[in-house]
Amino acid sequence: MAPKYQSSVFGSAFAPLANLLYWLMFVNFNVGIFNALPIGPFDGGQHYNSLIEKRLGSKSNKFKNVTQLVSLIMIALVAMTVLSPYLIR
Repeated sequence: MAPKYQSSVFGSAFAPLANLLYWLMFVNFNVGIFNALPIGPFDGGQHYNSLIEKRLGSKSNKFKNVTQLVSLIMIALVAMTVLSPYLIR
């Protein structure tokens, strides 16, 4: 397919450049989605904790276990997504 992807500006270097930009976009998007998960050390976890503190105020200490449970569930889901193709064989 590479010969079909020619550019008047980049010439024959267009296919590797387009491939590089595609993979950079793909990795960047997936890192962003993974970072948004409500897991403790990620930004999604920080957002989740701030929402709990905002809603519950001083009672938020009681729900620290809930936050840890949500984090563990998210970690388990990510692990299952990564490992399931190898376990199904």
